[in-house]
Amino acid sequence: MKFQGYSLAAAAFATPTILAASVPSSLRYCTLPVAGAAYESVPAAALNIDQDILNKAVGDANPSGKLAIQVFRNNCLLSTNQTSALTDQDRKNLFSAAKGVIGILTGIAFDQGKLKLDDPIDKYLPSTAGWGDAAHRAITIRQLLQETAGLDKGVFSEGITFLLDPSLPQQALAMKFVTPAGEAFQYSQRVPDLLAYVVSRAVGQELQAFAQANLFTPLGISKTQYIWFKDNSGNSYGYAHLYLTPDNFARLGLMMQNGGVYSNSRVLSQTWVDLVSVPSEHNGCYGMLFWTNRGDTCISPTGYPFQRSWLPSAPRDLFAMSGSPQQKNFMIPSLNMTVSWMEVTPGKGPPADIWYKFFKTLMPGVRDLPPFDPKTYEMEPSGLNATLEALSLSVLLGNLLSSPQCNIVICNADISLLGILGNLGGLLKLTGATITALLRLGW
Repeated sequence: MKFQGYSLAAAAFATPTILAASVPSSLRYCTLPVAGAAYESVPAAALNIDQDILNKAVGDANPSGKLAIQVFRNNCLLSTNQTSALTDQDRKNLFSAAKGVIGILTGIAFDQGKLKLDDPIDKYLPSTAGWGDAAHRAITIRQLLQETAGLDKGVFSEGITFLLDPSLPQQALAMKFVTPAGEAFQYSQRVPDLLAYVVSRAVGQELQAFAQANLFTPLGISKTQYIWFKDNSGNSYGYAHLYLTPDNFARLGLMMQNGGVYSNSRVLSQTWVDLVSVPSEHNGCYGMLFWTNRGDTCISPTGYPFQRSWLPSAPRDLFAMSGSPQQKNFMIPSLNMTVSWMEVTPGKGPPADIWYKFFKTLMPGVRDLPPFDPKTYEMEPSGLNATLEALSLSVLLGNLLSSPQCNIVICNADISLLGILGNLGGLLKLTGATITALLRLGW
């Protein structure tokens, strides 16, 4: 089995050859903003994009104005929706797009020589009881990044314990294996939580402090501009619960689009940026905590197999940070284009093909993009089996009662208030911000 342009061996282990950029060198190029500054807005026509087609793509995707949709080319802001001025200061949960942040932080640690992809996590874990058996400790960092650790999962069951989780890494290490590590794609929420902890141990620094110094500060994002929740022991969530504004979320995508550079500052190596979009051996649409359009077959988070690329209406080099319901950073290196979405007010969940339709409308408006067939978009059928799997009782109980050393009441012989107190502060900030936002919107 092969994915687009790569054998399985190459997809798992090699640095890929990136598709050659097709952006004309004569097009305008904008400078990315520093802290507190706005993006430079440019008419779409100046970047070889039909303004009417762009407006239609954004308008059709966002008829109710509940999304912040920002389209960039060459770092220039070409389009934003009508509610952005009202909502651009509100912080929203990235949900699973936060996994991409953990992937970026892993890459920064990798660039600094603090960890290696094929290191077993045993190297970074405490040696005391409650921190996994030999099989769990043999899981590698690569397997965590590719979601192939083999651990049991239940997307909703793992999520509903938010604010009750005693110790996320220990909960992950207590999950049973459903496949041997490295042999199948299993979209687990606890896996990126475990990786977040491993990264903090590898760099010898609390994760959020490491992120602030090495990622957020270079992007011009201050500590007061985001909220990031922790478990009761003070470990940061890795799968979700990082809150950013739409503009600051877009900065992450633009940094990745620019090969790890933001405003002339190298944040992440080009090597790592290239690697995250290489299809893994067991899912052609998943790289290293980023979704990718390079594979010919896909496995969804629920395990449903597709015989198509992740987003058939977009160029094959697209890769993305992707979270529910509509938290997305799409990066297209060959077009030097970034599209950033964020749901900013509550609403009904989007249809599954909304992004397919968006790019199907937009791509013909890119004048220097050769025509290509958007093909069809096979959607995942809804069904009872997927719902039951997402609501796994065994996974729920495993999260709350992970081991004799750590449960919802006492963890590692301590009743920790570290994460609880910090989370209360975050909840108060979000509540106040939500009330203010609703008042601004006239609710």
